Amino acid sequence: MDTSSILTAVASFVVSLGGGAGICLMMSSWIGRLWADRLMAQETEKFRKNTERELELLRSEHRKTFHIHSLQFETEFHALRSLWAKLGEASVATSALRPMFEMVDQNESKESRKIRKGNWFIESYRELEVSFASERPFISEDLEMEIASIMAIMLEEYIDFDEMDDGKIIRYKEAKERIKKMNASVESLSKLIRMRIGLISQVNAEADVVKSGI
Repeated sequence: MDTSSILTAVASFVVSLGGGAGICLMMSSWIGRLWADRLMAQETEKFRKNTERELELLRSEHRKTFHIHSLQFETEFHALRSLWAKLGEASVATSALRPMFEMVDQNESKESRKIRKGNWFIESYRELEVSFASERPFISEDLEMEIASIMAIMLEEYIDFDEMDDGKIIRYKEAKERIKKMNASVESLSKLIRMRIGLISQVNAEADVVKSGI
């Protein structure tokens, strides 16, 4: 016999006893409280189940989101590490084109020295160019623009170096200012990369929290 049948039977029993209006009122109040408690318990359980289901759906969506973000940042991290190595080599090669002071090999002719420097730059710049082209889709727009700006400075310096046919000091001063500008851009890029690495670490930490079910 369910609760509803029991309550109905109790009410019928009380009435059959011929109880007064006071007894009927008390029983009616008691039965009302039982019904209210029963309905409240049912609604509470229903709410609990719905809440748990919604929370589980939310956790699932968060896991997917963090997984995607984690993959994106990891991909960018590896792309930046590869690009930074190539950028460092090309930066050194660019700085060596027209330094204000340098130790020279007396057995190396001026023309041979120029060819050697030029070849070093061309090789390192091409490697950077290929790496940038392949990794470009995986890095943020601000980093992409900074790298492209640095590469433009490098290329300008090489063009001036290749076309220079005299040893006037003004040429080297121009190179010095350009290298200074390049180094400042490289430092700016370094700071941007550190910020991105910080974001990568933060996203990975949040992803680990979500995976743990917290």
